[in-house]
Amino acid sequence: MRFLLSIFLIIISFHVALAQDEYLGPIKNNAQLRSYQNQNKALFYYNNVRFNSDTLSLPFIDDFSRNTLLDYNFQASQIFDTIFRIIGVCINESDFTVDNTPLMFDTAFSYSYNLGTNQVDSVALAAISFNEYPGGTCFFGTPVTQNYWPTYYTYTFDPSTGEKLDSNLVTADTVMQSVDLYLANLDPNSKWVDNYAYWNKTFAENPPTIGVATLDGLNEYGLPYNNTVVNPVGSADVLTSKPIDLSGMHNDSAIFISFFAQAKGFGDSPNSPDSLILEFKNEYENLWVKAWSISIDELSDNDFKQFYVAVRDTNLITGPRYFYEDFQFRFRNIASLSGNNDHWNIDYVRLDKNRALVEQDTVIRDVAFMYDFPNILDRYSALPWNQFQAGADRFADSISIQIRDNGQVAGVSAGAFPIKVLVSDSLDQDTIYQLGGLNFNPTQEIKSQIFTPNLDFVKPSFEGDSIYINAGMGMEPTSRNLLTSNDTTFSQILFHKVMSYDDGSAERAYGLSGSPNEAKKFAYRFEVAHPDTLAGIQVHFSNIDEDVSNLVFSFFAWDSLEINQALSYEHVIGVIENKTPVYIDMLNGFASFAFDTPILVTDKFYIGWVQTDTRNLQIGFDKNSTKGREHMFIYTSSTWRPSNLSEQGSPMMRAVLDADYPFPTGIREFITTQSSLLKVYPNPSNSILHVEMDEQYDNYTLNLFDYTGKLVLQEENVKQLDMSNLNTGVYFLRTILDGQMFYAKVLKN
Repeated sequence: MRFLLSIFLIIISFHVALAQDEYLGPIKNNAQLRSYQNQNKALFYYNNVRFNSDTLSLPFIDDFSRNTLLDYNFQASQIFDTIFRIIGVCINESDFTVDNTPLMFDTAFSYSYNLGTNQVDSVALAAISFNEYPGGTCFFGTPVTQNYWPTYYTYTFDPSTGEKLDSNLVTADTVMQSVDLYLANLDPNSKWVDNYAYWNKTFAENPPTIGVATLDGLNEYGLPYNNTVVNPVGSADVLTSKPIDLSGMHNDSAIFISFFAQAKGFGDSPNSPDSLILEFKNEYENLWVKAWSISIDELSDNDFKQFYVAVRDTNLITGPRYFYEDFQFRFRNIASLSGNNDHWNIDYVRLDKNRALVEQDTVIRDVAFMYDFPNILDRYSALPWNQFQAGADRFADSISIQIRDNGQVAGVSAGAFPIKVLVSDSLDQDTIYQLGGLNFNPTQEIKSQIFTPNLDFVKPSFEGDSIYINAGMGMEPTSRNLLTSNDTTFSQILFHKVMSYDDGSAERAYGLSGSPNEAKKFAYRFEVAHPDTLAGIQVHFSNIDEDVSNLVFSFFAWDSLEINQALSYEHVIGVIENKTPVYIDMLNGFASFAFDTPILVTDKFYIGWVQTDTRNLQIGFDKNSTKGREHMFIYTSSTWRPSNLSEQGSPMMRAVLDADYPFPTGIREFITTQSSLLKVYPNPSNSILHVEMDEQYDNYTLNLFDYTGKLVLQEENVKQLDMSNLNTGVYFLRTILDGQMFYAKVLKN
C-alpha cells in the first residue's frame, strides 16, 4: 500500500466558452511538496534488507484479487538477523544507506589527568570490527573481520585541577563506508519480491477479476521517481516475481507466460514513448533480458487484452538460459517519472508448462467478481447515523454487482451457480439483509446480478452516532472455476459525523481555472433531514505539477444559491478564511478545516471554496462513485450554474456534521450533565422557546449561553424565553434544580 496520498497526472481540459473553466484531469506531483527518494531495485535488496525467498513451483497464477505484493510493513515482522558494518566492493550510496565513519588504523586512546601521579593517563579505546566479504561475493560466504579504531582527541590539562583546557582532534587515517545489512524472509503468501507497483481495486475498468497491479510514475511510497528535471521519462515501476523452479524444463516443455494488460483504465493514458515491458532473468549472466514489450501506440484503446510470451532458451552456450531453479520474470514500465501518470494495469498472470495457443489454454475457466461490493446507500456514500435514521438517505432501491465469466466461448457459459448476500451491522452482527437460494447464470461474458433489497432492509435499532455496516456477497460456481479467491466481494460503510458522496479513492483531479478578473467559486450541495451542526469541511487535495502550496483561498458555506439567475443571489452562513492546501502523507488522505462557530443547517446547504488566484487548485475526483455529480455548481459570469463536466464522478470534499461539537471549557462541563428532566420546544426555534420541567420546581433561574459560553439571556421562574433577537446558531440552556445542574441544547434558526 502506498501511505502517501499522492496521485499525480497531466491536466486535461475540455470545457471552454464560459468565463470560468472546470478541469478534470490526472493528478500530478508538486515538486515543491515532495522529496525524491531513490530506491534500488537490486534483486532481494531493499533499503539495506536482503531477502531470503521461498521458491515457487509451477503453475504460477495470480489474479491480484488479494494483495500478493511485498508487504509494506515487512521490515518490522520479517527481519530475523543483522550483519553490522559491512565494507567492500558491493556497497554504494545509490543502493544502500551508507555510514561514512572516520577511523584510525592503529589503537586509539582516551586521555585524562591523574592528580595523584601528576601525569596524563591513557586508556585504549575498543576496536570497531567491520565485515568484508572476500572476492566481491556480495554478502555471501564467510566475511573477514577487519579492525579499526575511532578517532580521538588529545588534551592540554590544568595540573592543579585536572580540568581539560583545550582539545585537538587527531586527523583520521581513513573514512570507511559501511552498511548494516538486515536479513529477512519473504512472506510465504506473497508471490512478488517488491512493491513498486500499486495493488488496487479502483484504477482498472472492466478487469478480468477484482484487483489489479498498476504501474505508474510513483515509487512504493507514492512519491515521484524524479522531480528534479522537467518532464522526466524513463524506467519507473517494476513488478518482480519470486524465484520459480524451472529446473529440468526445456524448450519442448512449452512454457508460456500469459497476462492481461490495460492502458489507462480510470487513470491516465500513457503517452508515446511510454511502454510496458516483460523481462526474464538470464541464468548465464544473471541479467534481465527483454522478452516482450508493447507501446501505447499498439494498445491505444481502454480494453484489457491477453498476451502470450514463450519462455525459451536461445543458446545453451552464451544464453539466454531460463530453465534453472531460480528463474524470475518481471514487468516494468517506461513512463513520466514525475507523478502518478501513464497507467498500465496488469491482471491474471499465469506461468505454466505444456501450454498452447489454443482455446483450451487461452480461455480462462474462471468466474469472478470485478469490483468491491457497491455502496448500498441511495444518495450518499457516508453520513451520520442520526441523519440516516431521520431520512436524509435510505438504502438503495437496487444493487448491481458485476460478475465476469472469463470462460465464455461462443455463448457457452459456466452454468448456473448459487450466490449469497449478507448485510449486517458491526455492533451486534444483526442481519440487515440476507439473500440466498438464488442461482446466477452468466449468459454473457459480463453480467450484472441486480437485486432490489430496499423494502427488505431492516435498520439496526441503534441509538448512537457511529456504526459500521458490512456488506458481502459470495458465489459458489459448480464447475469451470480456476480460482476461489475472487469469488467473494465485500465493502464497509461507516456512519459517523461525515456526509460524503465519494468512496475515498481519487482517480482524477478536479479544479477551476478562468479569468483573472473574476473570483472562481465551487459549491457542493448537501441536505440534512433534521437540524444539525455543520462543524467543518474535509478535503482531499491532489497535487499538480505547478506549485500551489502558497495559493490562498477561503472555504464557504451557504444555505441558499440562486441557480441560472443573472447576478445570482447567495446567502453565506460560514467562512473559513485565508487557507492554503494541506497535503496529507497517506493514501487518499483528507485535511480537516473547522469553522470558528458551528453552523446550524436545517435543510439544503452548500460547501465549497472561493479563490482569486488564477492557478489551478485541485481536489481529488472519485471516478468510481457518481453520487456527487448532480450536486456540483460553479460560479461563472456572475452566475451560479450547474457543473458542465461531461464525466461522472464525485469531488472529494465532505461536510462534517457534529452535534457534539467540542465547545470551550465551561460549555463542555454542563454538556456532560444533560438530562431529560429539562425539555424545550420547538427546537429549533426562531422566536419563543417553551421550557418544560417537573411542577415541583418553582424557584429556578434559566440561563441561556452562546457557543462561547457567554450568557445572553437570564430569566427567573418562567416557562418561556424570547429568542427572536438572538443570532442564528447553537445555544445552551442551563438551570440548577435541587442543587443539580440540568441543560438542553437549543438551535436558533
